Amino acid sequence: MGRTPPLRRGRETGRSRRVPGGTGHPQCRGKRKGPTFRAGPLVVPLALLVLLFDPGFPDGFINFLEAGHYLANVNGIFEGKIPFKDFFVLFGPLQVYAISGMMILLGKSVASLKLFFYLNYLLSFLAVWFLSRRVLRRRVAACLATWVCLVEVSHPFWAANWDFGRMGLGMAGLLVLLTFARERDRRWFFAAGVLSSLTLFYTLDVGLLLIFASLSLGAALLLEREGPRGGAKVGAVARLLSLYLGGGLVVAVPFLGFLAYSGGLQPYLEVSFYVLPFHHLETWGQAVPSVVEAARNAPGLRAFVGSEAFRVFLPLPLYALLGGYLLWTLIRRRWDREISFLVPLFVYGVLAYRNSFRSILGPQFQVALPPLILLVFLFLERGLDSVLSREDLRSPRFRAGR
Repeated sequence: MGRTPPLRRGRETGRSRRVPGGTGHPQCRGKRKGPTFRAGPLVVPLALLVLLFDPGFPDGFINFLEAGHYLANVNGIFEGKIPFKDFFVLFGPLQVYAISGMMILLGKSVASLKLFFYLNYLLSFLAVWFLSRRVLRRRVAACLATWVCLVEVSHPFWAANWDFGRMGLGMAGLLVLLTFARERDRRWFFAAGVLSSLTLFYTLDVGLLLIFASLSLGAALLLEREGPRGGAKVGAVARLLSLYLGGGLVVAVPFLGFLAYSGGLQPYLEVSFYVLPFHHLETWGQAVPSVVEAARNAPGLRAFVGSEAFRVFLPLPLYALLGGYLLWTLIRRRWDREISFLVPLFVYGVLAYRNSFRSILGPQFQVALPPLILLVFLFLERGLDSVLSREDLRSPRFRAGR
């Protein structure tokens, strides 16, 4: 006779399972009537919206320079004019069209302009939260990192020129890139190309940051010990980058075609790659504070630590330490997927920090901080995991089990 097969689940055999060690009565299992709803993932995003809620944002101070610039651009769109050809655009044409769409719904006013930036402001901090959840393993670490970002980056929403929404697109792009780095699904890299192109036409500087971060991830894949070797790995990365390029062309081709047809392509290229990089800083750039002068003139250590120069240059040694760690792993031939995961966040953060020196005493420095904050929390979390794992190995329970 053959051996009796083990008892399967009740729903497979038509019999009820008995609870081990119980009374012998069959275990009753009711059928779920629908998908369960989990409110846990919504708690932190809702808390962020509550903390950032500012009911007085429509009535704040009006920055006539910024508001006048945006309102003039929107008025040009409503009159059928072409960006760059007929009027100057500071950041990107898609931003002007997005603001125009908001004003089609709500009317042309400063209040509509402030609402547009305020919604971008809120959505950007939500992007920081989801990026924190992707970078950090523990929910409590992600909450703390997001809280630090909120404290360092948030600003009383008092005028129409506080546009963390531009950097929020960068956070969303990093989220897509790091999702690919973790899951290795090529569709995410295609989506990163689409989002990079959208960001490039929305705000040039953040779009370039995303492009360099994406290219750095492609270079990091070549250094990994896992996977194919030699030419096979180069071919795989080349195909991946071509997929990224294809995603970017999905947005770039129709938009550049529109600018070329309307006569705005040459002015767009001239403003974006000549006027802004070489002449904009001459007018609006700020002098970088001297850390040597701050240390010399400070009456004590506490005053120096609290100085503007110390705050501005503090990210420099932190990024140097992180860069040294990446170089050490490369020299020791320990480059793996976890190291590649760090690279786009590191490259984006370094370039954003360098880019903030054009107006280092303004909000540009603040909006460049989230990548560094997440990297610091990531290494703190890994260090804590290492300490806890060593304690587990030394515990009597582990030794007894061994």
